[in-house]
Amino acid sequence: MNSLALLAAIGQQLVGAREAMLNSRALFAECDPDSRLYPALRSGLIKDFELTYELAVKLAYKLVDERLGHVRKYKPLETFIKEASELGILALAPEAWSDLRTLRNSTVDLFDEQLAHTVAYSDLTPFLREIEALIELSLRNRYVDA
Repeated sequence: MNSLALLAAIGQQLVGAREAMLNSRALFAECDPDSRLYPALRSGLIKDFELTYELAVKLAYKLVDERLGHVRKYKPLETFIKEASELGILALAPEAWSDLRTLRNSTVDLFDEQLAHTVAYSDLTPFLREIEALIELSLRNRYVDA
């Protein structure tokens, strides 16, 4: 798979993950905590956020690679976020990405009530805007050489 096709594929996966996360947030917010569906919705919401975050970072990495014309490894993640911001690929402040990473890292092992409420009721509008911009960049790159 060439790099532009890979960008498009990750972008499409991110579209699906974003939609799943938004739907999970809505369903969780409406669900009665005494419902037998509540634990499944709570777990699904947390995993949907985690997947959306991971795909957003993966797409950002690929967009940076495409922009620079070669594959680079970025460590630590904060260094990559700063460089991606300088290249105009990420618009959110590095501190906001750090907060998202902290939230994502807490989702790895925990599926508790407090975490689900944080994911469900936090203002993720800036993150959602960032996702939209990444998707748009991936689509724009897809057609640059076409």
